Amino acid sequence: MRQMSYWLHDEADYLAMQWEVRVALGAMEEPDVLILLSGMERDEGGTQAMADRLRQDFPQGKLLGCMCGESVVDGQIACDGVVVSFLCFECSHIRLLSFESSKYTSAAAGAALRQELADTPDARAVMLLQADISLNLTGFLDEVSQSGKDIVFFGGISDDGHIGAQGRAFVNDMSLTSGLAAVIFSGRDLHVQAFTSFGWRPLGRRHAITELESPYVIKKLGRRPAAEIYEHYLDIHNGDSFLWDALTFPICVERDGKLLARHPRSIREDGALVFGADFREGEEVRLAYGDPLGIIRHARVLRQGLRDFRPQAVCLVSCVARWLLLQHDVKYELDACRGLSPSYGFYAYGEYIREGGEVQFSNMTLVLAAFREGEPSANELPEPLPEPVQLTSQTDIMQHLVHFINETAVEFEDKK
Repeated sequence: MRQMSYWLHDEADYLAMQWEVRVALGAMEEPDVLILLSGMERDEGGTQAMADRLRQDFPQGKLLGCMCGESVVDGQIACDGVVVSFLCFECSHIRLLSFESSKYTSAAAGAALRQELADTPDARAVMLLQADISLNLTGFLDEVSQSGKDIVFFGGISDDGHIGAQGRAFVNDMSLTSGLAAVIFSGRDLHVQAFTSFGWRPLGRRHAITELESPYVIKKLGRRPAAEIYEHYLDIHNGDSFLWDALTFPICVERDGKLLARHPRSIREDGALVFGADFREGEEVRLAYGDPLGIIRHARVLRQGLRDFRPQAVCLVSCVARWLLLQHDVKYELDACRGLSPSYGFYAYGEYIREGGEVQFSNMTLVLAAFREGEPSANELPEPLPEPVQLTSQTDIMQHLVHFINETAVEFEDKK
C-alpha cells in the first residue's frame, strides 16, 4: 500500500498533486483508493468544491472528508488551505458507509454496521467520522462493541473550527451535517494497530455522582449541583465562554483501570452538566488538568511503537484541547509519527477508541491508526528522538505549575 498526503493552497499545488497521484496509481494493479479530505476555517464552499473536483478527477476513489479547525499532514499542523491524503491499497479493500440521523436511530446504525462487519471477510479496522456533536450514540456504541474483538476502531467528531458547532462530513457525493460515516478496512494481509495517548492528570478530591439524569447529564455531585465543581475550584461559570474556559479541564472517570476524560458541553439552568460521553451510576469523578511534558514524553513511547510496527500509512485523530494546551509545542507531540511514514489527521471535538473490546467515545485523547500490507519492511527508519525538548516559555511555566500541583497533592494525601 501507499499513502500520499498533500497540503494544498492554490491551483499549482493541486495540479502537482494530480500528476503525482495519477503516476502512482498507474503503477498499481487496480488499487482500492480512499481519499481523505479536510478543510479549515469554515470554508465549506471551497472544501465542497474540492471534494467535487477530487471525485471527478479520481472516480475510482472513495471520498471521506470533513471540516475542522486544524489538520495534520505528515506530522505538521495545517491551519489553512485544504489537506488531501490518498490511501492506496494493493491487496486490501475499503467500504464506505453513511448513516444519516434522520434515517437511522443510534442503535439501528450500530446494528447495521455490526452486520456489515460480520459479512466482510477479514475485516481489520473501522474509521468513524461523526457530524453533529449533539447526537447520542450510546446505542450505536453498544452495538458495534459486539463486533469481532480484534477489529480496530478509531475516529472522531468533525468540528468546523468553531468549537461546539455542528460540523460537516463529505461522504462521496453527499454532504452530511448530522450522522455518522464509517470506513471498513479489510484484507487477509492487512495489519492495523491503534496507539493512544492521554496525558491528563486527576486534580483534587473524588466526587460521587449522586444524581444522574441520563448517561450524558450529571445533575448532582455529592448531592450538590454538578456545575459547582467548576465554579468552586476553577472559577469557571456558565456563559458564552464556558465551552472554551472548561475545554482543558475535563472531568475524568476511572473505568476498568483506565482514566477516561469527559468534557462538559454546557451548564443547564438547574446546575446540571451536559456531556457528550457517558457516565454510569455509582462512579466517582475528579477534575483533571493537562501535563504538557508528560504528553510530549509519551509521544516518544508512541514513536517507538510505530517504529516497531513499521507503518506504510498513519491516520491521526487528536482532541482540539491538546492543541490548545500545547500551542506551539504541539509539534513535539506530532513527532510521534513524523518521518516514519506519510500521515494524515485532524483535530476533533471527541475521539473514538476501542479499549478491552468496548468501543468508546472519549475526550482529550490522541489516536494513531497505523496501516501496513504484508510483513514489516526491513528499510531503515529514523532513530528515536533526542531528549530533552526545548519548550516555549508558556508551556514551560505551565509545566512548573503542574509539578507544584503534583507535589502539593502528594503532601496533602500524606497528611490525611
